[in-house]
Amino acid sequence: MEGLEVAARRRGLTDLLLDVGDHQPEALAFYRALDWSETWRESGPEWHWQTVWFHRSLSRDHLAVEVRPCADEADVEAAERGLPTGDNGFHRERWERHVAGTATYLLAWDGGDVVGHVLLLHRSKYPEIAAAVGHHPEVNALGVAERSRRRGVGTALMGAAAAVAQQQGAHLLGLALEPGNEAATTLYRRLGWVRHPSLAPVDVWSWVDERGIEHDEADRCRYWTLDLPRQRP
Repeated sequence: MEGLEVAARRRGLTDLLLDVGDHQPEALAFYRALDWSETWRESGPEWHWQTVWFHRSLSRDHLAVEVRPCADEADVEAAERGLPTGDNGFHRERWERHVAGTATYLLAWDGGDVVGHVLLLHRSKYPEIAAAVGHHPEVNALGVAERSRRRGVGTALMGAAAAVAQQQGAHLLGLALEPGNEAATTLYRRLGWVRHPSLAPVDVWSWVDERGIEHDEADRCRYWTLDLPRQRP
């Protein structure tokens, strides 16, 4: 595996993926011991096992995380500890969407600590986008704790979101990004996302400051999409 990583770097690759069945405990233990990140578990009606997808970043100081859906109130509290939102309660709001079945809220765990999150909306929240390119799932609220940035966590979260969307039958994934976010722009381009200059939705949201005053924001965004394979590799 070390030789494989060396060869991949020589070819200019930045990330590696692999999958293994959860009925192979020795293989699971092997990849975990090598600090690969567990990004998603996939199941099928004809399978008697789950496929566990792993990711490893080659271009950074890789941090091995486990990405899994937010499961309960305890996970919400852990997310608030790891990436505090204060009185805004964003983690709870996303969890409520997850429970309602309109979204999937994914958390990245470093041991017992939440170090990242991403919300997969099952449908785009922008009517003008749906009218232009059709209904499709949409990535929202990608965030990584400061100490864990540039270590492959964002890539693992985005890969998990794409896997969920594809497992739900989607062939296209979208996201809206504020201009000027160069780090995110670099990430999405590296992952194969394409920007659509003609699509510029306005993201309307609100937040509460330390004095308890609510502020309304309206940001003109750039829209990006990712084509998903018709069939899992």
